[in-house]
Amino acid sequence: MKGKSELGELEEKPGLGFLLPIALVSFSLLAYEIVLSRLLSVLLSYHFVFLILSLALLGLGLGGLFLYLLSPSEPPGRRGPGTLIPLGAALSLAIPASCMFMAWLAGLEGLGQEVLCYVPALLIPFALGGAFLAQVYRLLPESSGRTYGADLIGAAAGAPGAILLLELLGAMGAPMLLGIMVSSGVVLLALPLQMGNPPPRAGRLGAISLVLCILLGSIHWSSLASLETSPQINPEKEIHEALTQFKGKILQSRWSSFGRTDLVAYDEDSPHMDLYLDGTAGSPMYRFSGNLGEPQPWLAELQEEFPGALPLSRLAGHERDSALIIGPGGGRDVLLTLLAGVREIEAVEINPDLVKIVRETAGFNGGIYQDFPGVKVIVEEGRSYLRRQKKKYDLIFMSLPVTNTSRSIEGYSLTENYLFTLESMTDYWDHLTEEGRLVVVAHNDAELLRLVTITLGALKKRGLETQAAMSRIWVLSSGDYLVLVLRKTPFEPEDAMWAFREMLQRGYHPSESFLPFLSPTTGLNPALASLASGRLSLEGLVEQVARKGYDISPVSDESPFFYKLEPGVPGAVVTVLCVSLGLLMLVGAALGLRRKKIFFLGGKESTRGTEGKPRSLRVGILFCALGAGFILVEIYAIQRFCLVIGQPVWTMGAVIFSMLISGGMGSLWAGSMGRKALQRRIWFFCLLISGLLLAYGVFLDLILKGIQGWPQGARLAGAVLSLAPLGFLMGIPFPLGIRALGLGAQARVIPWMWALNGISSVAGSSLSILLAIQLGFTWVLVTASLCYFLGFLAFLRS
Repeated sequence: MKGKSELGELEEKPGLGFLLPIALVSFSLLAYEIVLSRLLSVLLSYHFVFLILSLALLGLGLGGLFLYLLSPSEPPGRRGPGTLIPLGAALSLAIPASCMFMAWLAGLEGLGQEVLCYVPALLIPFALGGAFLAQVYRLLPESSGRTYGADLIGAAAGAPGAILLLELLGAMGAPMLLGIMVSSGVVLLALPLQMGNPPPRAGRLGAISLVLCILLGSIHWSSLASLETSPQINPEKEIHEALTQFKGKILQSRWSSFGRTDLVAYDEDSPHMDLYLDGTAGSPMYRFSGNLGEPQPWLAELQEEFPGALPLSRLAGHERDSALIIGPGGGRDVLLTLLAGVREIEAVEINPDLVKIVRETAGFNGGIYQDFPGVKVIVEEGRSYLRRQKKKYDLIFMSLPVTNTSRSIEGYSLTENYLFTLESMTDYWDHLTEEGRLVVVAHNDAELLRLVTITLGALKKRGLETQAAMSRIWVLSSGDYLVLVLRKTPFEPEDAMWAFREMLQRGYHPSESFLPFLSPTTGLNPALASLASGRLSLEGLVEQVARKGYDISPVSDESPFFYKLEPGVPGAVVTVLCVSLGLLMLVGAALGLRRKKIFFLGGKESTRGTEGKPRSLRVGILFCALGAGFILVEIYAIQRFCLVIGQPVWTMGAVIFSMLISGGMGSLWAGSMGRKALQRRIWFFCLLISGLLLAYGVFLDLILKGIQGWPQGARLAGAVLSLAPLGFLMGIPFPLGIRALGLGAQARVIPWMWALNGISSVAGSSLSILLAIQLGFTWVLVTASLCYFLGFLAFLRS
């Protein structure tokens, strides 16, 4: 091992000048992953984002494999660390270049929506980053505690860092700065003090990459060559139709960690503008003088044509004291509620940029979000806010709430929220006054029917059977909109007759509507009428609709996939799972073919303090288990804390930060352990983590209930602290495994193990979605525990 001895002090204890570039690379990779989730949500349809991001993230694992194929053994002496410089330089340029390429590609007619065209551009930066980190661990296996600690701590900072960069620079500006950060780390690596006089070419590479990254950033920020990233270039986006068919014009755009929000105006005489999030989820903002006593003619037309306004016109005087509006968007529902005479309105909107735009256009909308009498606007997730309130409302109103846009780096499992579940309906019911009502405006028949099944399921838990529950329900359809109305007390027959006359007068569709107590000859929805009469059970309705290809079965907080109306598991999830499992088998087979050459090198056992060479199967199982187990825990934690914290973006940032920063601390502590009995320590900590995960499954609900009433900052801190012990322990097995390989004279196989770990992470991500859909999120945590238990079994007999 002559080459290794020439590394000197770097091998035994790498200093800050070596660890900081590792942290910068990890920071940039995780931050770029989050930025890409926002950029791709604008450029592409949401259901493609998960697919191509997952395939691209395979690059992290494949980077280790490519490294081995290009360089089967670690370079000797000072040339070893010097190989990190070209990898880092290439990565620093690949991050901004791939982002610019995707923005350019999205504007090409015919190619912009071909999702496979994006995959190579996404693979390259992550493959380079994976190769860089795999090379670090291969060169310095005995210092893996410090290097892996720097890796995790840098990634931990990348989660809140990405949020900050998106707020300040947007989805196109953030990658420019990330490239500069990586190239700065490369320059630091190239300093002769750190690298032992590296080759001049390597030093020049660092400087050149930094200059080029600064140049790319300067060109972008000076608008000399800005690329279009508007969602209008995607014909499948709602905003495309608004801008092309209806000749709209984007007046204002805002980038943030929540996404891109656009304000679209039409001709000067148009009574409304539209607000879009990532080109979808359109929400109108109506022209309003601010005088409720003299509303403009188009507002009277809105009250007549929009079916969500019909149940408001039947409110009695004592039913107009208070209202909660979840997802008010551009303010249409606030206007309708004000016009109905409701005295106190709390409007809870999750998108802060949308609220800012509505406030800035107060001259158009009458200032309904800006100190308008009786209106209070809160920026938060609706149900999280509701659960902390003790008061009750005469009206809870939700109109066209869209939650199935891509909100996170993990895709499907995090795009849904808790607005429409059995438990949420119970929350709404409990927060209504005795004669209060819930009004929900749905998108289509399938969503409306799922709302009905959820409502009936929730009321059954409150002791109301289907027939009794249906006496409290209206369904109104105008063709374009469908409305579910749930009243705390049963409707009277005269209420139903009034609503039926109003429906006919306004031209609504009786065949798609339901009102209790009316004769079947009125032509109302026969399936819902059969439910009310007892001729059809709730299960029978679900089966009837399933034969038409839709799943409307009730969903719960355990599996809150309201918008997954197709039966089975989404095709994109199956594709990612199959691809990742196929790659795992290929890499495993390749390792098997090289087994004798790599793992059984002959000769005496190492005398460097380890108890023997870990066998290929054990090591492979360990790194697969760690990769899948970590991502399963991460997704479970984000989903569970989301309802309590309220803001999905901040929830994701808090969970990732907590698990990675504490994992980094655990890794640094693992680096201080002696060389003896490393393999026994591996199985011990795997077993400890497996048991602790099961304990979290039992006690986490108590933690969530305990912090639910705290202020948001305190809830974020509570989430970070409650996950820290688990994250600390989860940061230990990986560096111990790396050290065991290095001490067993098997450092050159480390890139293979890095590949297995990375690919398993992607498999674990898609597996979490499959489990959550089919069994619930509790089974995601149980499976994570089983992964670590598998690592324990693999090393138990060591």
